[in-house]
Amino acid sequence: MISLSVVEDRLSLIDLLLLADDDRVSVENYLQLGTLYAIECHEKVIGAVLLIHHTDAITEIKNIALHQEQQGKGIGSQVIDEIVNIARKTGSKILEVGTANSSIGNLTFYQKCGFRMVDIKRDYFAHYKPTVVENGIVGLDLVLFQMDLRHEDKESS
Repeated sequence: MISLSVVEDRLSLIDLLLLADDDRVSVENYLQLGTLYAIECHEKVIGAVLLIHHTDAITEIKNIALHQEQQGKGIGSQVIDEIVNIARKTGSKILEVGTANSSIGNLTFYQKCGFRMVDIKRDYFAHYKPTVVENGIVGLDLVLFQMDLRHEDKESS
């Protein structure tokens, strides 16, 4: 069973956040925004998630990362369920997340969790150092997903 706990010492989780976002400058720029949570399993930190609650009833998953050995075990879906609960409690109507066009696993994962593609932000990652390359694809564009929280149950495939 996983749990999310608020973290005050944000720098303590920066290495985890860098698993999901390779550009340290970008991570440092948004690290102080929103609420940072440690993802815990059996009292051990196995990941991190940074949520930003926007005034327009949107909660953004700015960064979400699990240690590689924790991936593919269904933990990510449990974390999304917890995030949905948090977002609903804050009055959010939309949950939003973005990922690189090259992140094939993430593109699949978010859709399985009930997110829908809503936009593409061209060249969003063009300034990243080092250049984002995954699955033999250069990551240049941000694919933006949203989940409508006004429905009681998230859709799944």
